[in-house]
Amino acid sequence: MRACWASSGNLSHACDRWLTKHPCTLEPINYHSAMGVNDVLTFADSHPWVATGAIAICGIIVTVTVTIAIYNKNKRSKIIDYFIMEQVAIPPPGITIDGLKVMFGDEKVDNPRVSMIMFANTGNTSILDTDYDVPIRVLHGAQVEVKYAVIVGGTTGCPDPVLSAEYIEIKPKLFNPGDFEVVQILYDGQAEFDYRCRFKDQTRSMQQLELTVRNAPSEFYKQMIEDIAEMPQPKKTIQVAMLKVRRTVFFE
Repeated sequence: MRACWASSGNLSHACDRWLTKHPCTLEPINYHSAMGVNDVLTFADSHPWVATGAIAICGIIVTVTVTIAIYNKNKRSKIIDYFIMEQVAIPPPGITIDGLKVMFGDEKVDNPRVSMIMFANTGNTSILDTDYDVPIRVLHGAQVEVKYAVIVGGTTGCPDPVLSAEYIEIKPKLFNPGDFEVVQILYDGQAEFDYRCRFKDQTRSMQQLELTVRNAPSEFYKQMIEDIAEMPQPKKTIQVAMLKVRRTVFFE
């Protein structure tokens, strides 16, 4: 008995023509839901053409999948993302020092906070400084007073950020895949930063990514304040340690 299963009439006719040219005898496939693994294996042994066809189909699927994966891997992408490395108050929550006064240089800081953000080229294409319509910006709003922002690490030799009334702007000269820049910001007041960037052939908008390895910078500041609180001197002095240009902070 000849048998052929098809999803369309054209395919059915094609099967009939092929079987006419290549006559063979096939047993009908009687499948029911109660078939177990041994039944399927026994069936495959007695119908090797089924196994051969399944292998061929799987081979096609694997080939197509690999082709798509290679295409996606080689597809050009221009992406900048950011990582929040540090966001702490000085002193951290839970630490109280009577009569605490924080000075940055000659200026009193009422509600000092420190943030450290890493910006990275997470795509596979270099970004030139001429590509930017809008350079990397950290928007903080007019209600937050930024005291200082500086590049504390990176791979591109990026100039220090430019400060304006409502945002901090960072513009690497050449951002190759895998390059990064870390900016540290000292500001007065609580802020919810917003991050913007727009450049030529941008694949998608900038997103926050999680660091795979995180330290605990807030613990550093917590310990720093606790050490200051235990100092016997009437004037207690410490430097904001992670800024490239160090400034003295007085606790009185």
